[in-house]
Amino acid sequence: MKPASIILKDLPTKLLALALALAIWMVAMGEKQRSAAVQKFDISIQATVVARNVPEGLIVTSPPSVVALRLRGPKELESATAESAGAVINLAGKEAGQHVIAVEPEIPNGVELVRASDSRVTVTLERRVSVAFPVEAAVLCGEAGLPAAAGAEQSAAVSAVPAEVTVEGPESTIGRVARAVAVVKPPETVATVILLDSHGQALSGLAAYPATVTVSASPPAAQVDSERAGEGESTARPPATSPSIPAVP
Repeated sequence: MKPASIILKDLPTKLLALALALAIWMVAMGEKQRSAAVQKFDISIQATVVARNVPEGLIVTSPPSVVALRLRGPKELESATAESAGAVINLAGKEAGQHVIAVEPEIPNGVELVRASDSRVTVTLERRVSVAFPVEAAVLCGEAGLPAAAGAEQSAAVSAVPAEVTVEGPESTIGRVARAVAVVKPPETVATVILLDSHGQALSGLAAYPATVTVSASPPAAQVDSERAGEGESTARPPATSPSIPAVP
């Protein structure tokens, strides 16, 4: 068979195969070029875990702090991802006690979650309670900043308005509250209420309503009685008279 006849044999089929091969090559090269043109990011972030759907009357007392997320995606989404990526836990329907909850990463569309340091976290729910406490008020005086109520006899009687506050928080922490105090240093008159335990240490995780009170000082009873006695003596004392001058003949 002549060489020319071999080449021409099934020519349409050969041309079609060549065209298909060329088309596949062009598509593959195009994909490769597009992949090379799109820049990617690969970052790890510390995402704060947010508790959602906390049941009424309960409070989270031991929330997980953060989880590490490794994320990958187009370079143009890197900034938005770093700012908005997070993680949530859904507490709907949970009761007081300790629970193991699945972590749900929240990332922008088009971003891939490569790995999360924790897929489940442990949280504790407690009953939220409120109790009324009387406010112990004091006024700081002198360079040492000692409360007037703990000073000498001449210290003034100190009071707060309102005289009591409602403290709200986890049941276990409320049980540790021993005192609610409010201290001011003149000329200030408004003080933040501080909640202390039996050792005098400030407690956190609680809220006082109202959070501030007005502190005022009035003279002690002994001083008032003395002033009143002085006023009585001056009232009872007869008016002074001038000595009589004899008439000159």
